Amino acid sequence: MACSPRQLKEKLDASIDKWFDDPLTNKLTSGKGGEFKKMYRAVTGEDFDFGEMPTEKDITRLNRRIDKFQSRLKKKVPGKIAELFYLPEEFLKGNPIARKTFDQFVVNHNYYRGEKDKYNASLVKIAKSLSDISKEISVMNDMKAPSMKKARRELQRRYNEYTKLLEQSTTDPSKVKDAEDYYQDHLADLGKKEQYKVFEMADEILRNPELMEKAETKSKYSRFKPIVTEWQAIRPQLFKSLKNSLTRYISVLENQNTSKDYEGVINNLKKLNNQLEPGENYFPTTLLNMFPTMKAITDSIYETRDTGEVNMDELNTFVDTMVRNVLEKVPVSHHVKKPVSLPTDRRNKNVIGVLDTYVRDVTRFNYLVSTSSTLIDGVRRLRDLSNEEIADTTKVYIDYLHDTHATMLGYNIQSPLYRSLTRGITSWEFVSKLGLNLRSAMRNATQSLQNFVYFGGKGWYESEQYLKSTVMTDALNKEMERHGVFFEESRELAGAVGLFPETTKSMVNGEEVMTWKTDTTGERFLSGLEKVAQVTGKPMSWVENNVNRNLTFRIAFAQRHKQLNTNKGDIERFINEHKEYFTDTEYGKEISDKVENHITRESGRFAAEMVKELHYEYSPFAKPKVLRTGKGAVLGQFATYSINFFNYQRKIIKRGTSDMVNGDWSSPEAWRAYRLGMMSLAVEGLSVLANSDFSSLIQNDTLDRIKQYITLASGDDDEKRRAFFGKGPIIGTLGGPFIADLVTLGNVFGFYKLLLNFETGDNSLLGYLAGYDDYAGSRKDQKLYDVVRTFNTEIARQTMVIGPRMYDGAGFGEIAQMQLGIYPSKYYKNIKSKILKAVGAPTPKYAESKDTKKSPQIKQPDISQALMSVAKVAGRKRYNQNYNRNIMKTLDSLA
Repeated sequence: MACSPRQLKEKLDASIDKWFDDPLTNKLTSGKGGEFKKMYRAVTGEDFDFGEMPTEKDITRLNRRIDKFQSRLKKKVPGKIAELFYLPEEFLKGNPIARKTFDQFVVNHNYYRGEKDKYNASLVKIAKSLSDISKEISVMNDMKAPSMKKARRELQRRYNEYTKLLEQSTTDPSKVKDAEDYYQDHLADLGKKEQYKVFEMADEILRNPELMEKAETKSKYSRFKPIVTEWQAIRPQLFKSLKNSLTRYISVLENQNTSKDYEGVINNLKKLNNQLEPGENYFPTTLLNMFPTMKAITDSIYETRDTGEVNMDELNTFVDTMVRNVLEKVPVSHHVKKPVSLPTDRRNKNVIGVLDTYVRDVTRFNYLVSTSSTLIDGVRRLRDLSNEEIADTTKVYIDYLHDTHATMLGYNIQSPLYRSLTRGITSWEFVSKLGLNLRSAMRNATQSLQNFVYFGGKGWYESEQYLKSTVMTDALNKEMERHGVFFEESRELAGAVGLFPETTKSMVNGEEVMTWKTDTTGERFLSGLEKVAQVTGKPMSWVENNVNRNLTFRIAFAQRHKQLNTNKGDIERFINEHKEYFTDTEYGKEISDKVENHITRESGRFAAEMVKELHYEYSPFAKPKVLRTGKGAVLGQFATYSINFFNYQRKIIKRGTSDMVNGDWSSPEAWRAYRLGMMSLAVEGLSVLANSDFSSLIQNDTLDRIKQYITLASGDDDEKRRAFFGKGPIIGTLGGPFIADLVTLGNVFGFYKLLLNFETGDNSLLGYLAGYDDYAGSRKDQKLYDVVRTFNTEIARQTMVIGPRMYDGAGFGEIAQMQLGIYPSKYYKNIKSKILKAVGAPTPKYAESKDTKKSPQIKQPDISQALMSVAKVAGRKRYNQNYNRNIMKTLDSLA
């Protein structure tokens, strides 16, 4: 029997009382009701203050959520295993303050990535315009157009070499003259060399755009207008965000300055912040000088926390020098102190390199400040908790958040050598396993089917129809850009480098200043390797961005936008909370634009959350703690997907089952569980129908892991070997691709013999678990194939498997099978035959029992009879010259 409105209100009031009458819940949620209202909206789809009355099922579901939420709050401190191996959102879910802090970390990271993408798009336009101008000038002068890419690289190399000599002058004064000589020989007269002339012209016009208007210079510089326009569009945005971040950074330092050690640093930065104003048509060379010093300040905070030893006098000197030089508009990193005065204009005229460095430094500094502010706010709120029930857990969560923040800034791997090894190994393995890998890209594309699981076929279709019926393409694209949902670089690589480059001390104008460390040979090698990983990862990143993430964002954005657009309660809430927007003089379109902007922002935020839910966050700070270290990054490379996929399915099944057990068979969570099961059954059914294993293409990683261990327990030797890709259960599960490649090379060079059972000569249990094996029964080119595969899996597959089969006449279907990894499966054939037999259908030929003929018995030779025959031969031909030869033949046959 349905409840009356009065009864519904009583039930809802009871739920509200359950939440707000619990002291611990109020303590951990600030008692303002924000968490409750968020949960209420998630369960009912309505705004708590302005929405419609929920149904009885909604209230019942809300009660279950409250009970579960409150039971988590009362759990004991999480164990060490949970701290190391759980995903951060799972580990922190027992404390809303800690969880909210981590969620804000993710938002900060997304904005950082979105800002980089936005400004990089402008830099690409500037670089293209510069290249076009260079070609135009070359044609006018009847010259061959220089390679802009090579010219930029060579110009930057020269400035790096000049800066390196300045760095060395810190400890060797004789290098001052070497730096001056190098500058005069390689940098002083760039404008006289055709390949560098365009850089000098661009530097002049960006600093003085009036050159495009003056009659005597207009013809020379007017072609630079697109470059000037693009730079002037992003220049005020960059400076504004820099000033805002500088203000917040001072606040961060003031919060950290409990012992007053940073008083001098803070006062100097306040002076910089108050007086720093951009001059007309400023170019950011001067501003670049502040960022190495900011990095040194942040380094000192982490050194203080870890070792307690920082030379504050030296740090104060660096900050004072930086502030003084920046405010005087003197680019300190391009001057040399000599007995005689030197030209003051020794700036880097590689304008693309300067702008790129400026964009990267500003966005990284903004990221540093935003994440640090988030950490300080979260830690402060945690320390304010005094409830005895949670006193033990507070320190655990604070330490965990500090570790997460350190990973975000690149302080999780302290040793430069260790960091370099981690970067090199993970980059190499990405190139080896995922670089150019079409099969992995196609597998990755099937992840978009999770949209069906989460939103349903109807929700998917309605979202697409809603987008077609509304003009919101620009708003959708801007929200995608703002939230940074796309991958610019190859995933699973970011983070091992550190947020900022390494700093070093340089002697400039007789003063020691902090500068970025010039690229070393090792750094250039690692950067090049990462670039190769990025380029060869294009198939994966294209699928991830254009198929998976784009599609999920579109569906989620449209669903949320439609819901808010038709939700009177949400619009009423927005108007009520922002009355300052709606004065008596603002009507019609102005009000509509503000409401539409609110709906768009809310929809974008929700869509970004759904992208993270369905396609996961691969940044190092979002991984389990054990994978954040250098060892973890190597041994657990590519494990992030498996962990996230397991957690994603676990949440769907747990929530759906909970609703079903409580009789709520038609809740959204229950339907997600149904669709997840339906999709898994559909893949299994397709595999049975086609006699092939389609799970290798449409992956359910969790089920695949379960199947592997079932095979380990019940399969034959060949099946066990295939289950773990020939690497054994330890290496195949926990070793990571680098260790697996070492095992492969060990096989190739015969190291498996070290793990043989020396008594029997057979493979030992340790050898099997580790994955070592003999090549005796393998194809003749297996060793070569395995070696090539350690360099790149796709190249090995194409050149040594698919290519030869195509040459021998394999058809399209067979080639497609090999490319996609969909092979005939004995397992699914057996299932199919059992199903057909059960329904009374004719038995397929492959399942028919074959008459087995007995193998002919080989008669064992009778040694005495053989010897007698030899004697007979000897008697007939007593002295025959073939006597000895016959005996030898007979003995050979016996052997």
